[in-house]
Amino acid sequence: MSSNRSSALLSAIEGIHEELRAINATLTTIASALEKRHPKTATRRRPNPHAQLLSQREAARRLGVDRNTTLVSLIQTGQLRTVEANGKRKVPATEVERLAQEGFDSTMPEPRRRTPRPRPAGSRNPGDGIRALKL
Repeated sequence: MSSNRSSALLSAIEGIHEELRAINATLTTIASALEKRHPKTATRRRPNPHAQLLSQREAARRLGVDRNTTLVSLIQTGQLRTVEANGKRKVPATEVERLAQEGFDSTMPEPRRRTPRPRPAGSRNPGDGIRALKL
């Protein structure tokens, strides 16, 4: 009885397999007909504008400059344009290429120096008060 049941199952599986082959052939025919009517234009991807934006670290690496000093100076002096994307400052790859071709002035601007605040007359140095303590 088990051999009859297993042969019936095998026969059913072979029938399903043949039906699946027929369905696959039909789908292939439909797909080729659709391909002829509508050639694939969707395979060309639009350029992702964010893919052309570089982090400041990557821009500095490509320019061969220090990120914390020279790159910041280039941005502050307006020699290198940045844009904001997703809340972060990014550098367009075209700007990096332009700057690399044109060259840039890498001299650093003079650092801002704080002018000392004038002390009120009669005030002493805090260290003087500490030294005057009798221990």
